[in-house]
Amino acid sequence: MIKTNNSTSVPVKQKDDYPGRAYFIRHGESTSNERNIFAGVLDVDLTAFGRLQARRAGVDIKKKGVKFDAVYVSHMRRARQTCEIALAESQALKSPDIPVQIDHRISEKSFGIFAGRNLNLLRLALGYEGFEEMLHSHNEAPPAGEKISQVYYRAAHFYEDKVVPHLKRGETVLVVCHQYVLEPLALYLSDLP
Repeated sequence: MIKTNNSTSVPVKQKDDYPGRAYFIRHGESTSNERNIFAGVLDVDLTAFGRLQARRAGVDIKKKGVKFDAVYVSHMRRARQTCEIALAESQALKSPDIPVQIDHRISEKSFGIFAGRNLNLLRLALGYEGFEEMLHSHNEAPPAGEKISQVYYRAAHFYEDKVVPHLKRGETVLVVCHQYVLEPLALYLSDLP
């Protein structure tokens, strides 16, 4: 499953159809989302609404009756907070001894010098096409930031290294991370470049 927004899950065909299942959650609304600025590698907290979204994700998990054998989360506070709240709400760990494992490969894309800047003002300054090209093109990046292709490869390596072994064993995995990691990972899982 892939979390497409902060309250619903959509089934996604598992790459190579392993017997296990992977669930992905994007963090809830952060203070940078609320202020309409790029956070990227800035470590920001969830807002009150973001905490509510995390609780809703936990309720959704509980309703589905899912129990996790492994949990991976970005090192960033907004993702860790979302993970903690969702797991507390859902009580979805198969065992209380299962550690929540932090992996830096699923940290948000670096927006370089755009971090902390207002999205609308950058869009005006760069023009819509320049803004979109710099953020979403596989071969462009904000100055001192990451290309989408770089995020694609680190997310794919994380998936193959950490998630696939669980899936091969028929286990269920939760991954809590960020929009600009989930989008390229969805392409990877769909066998798209």
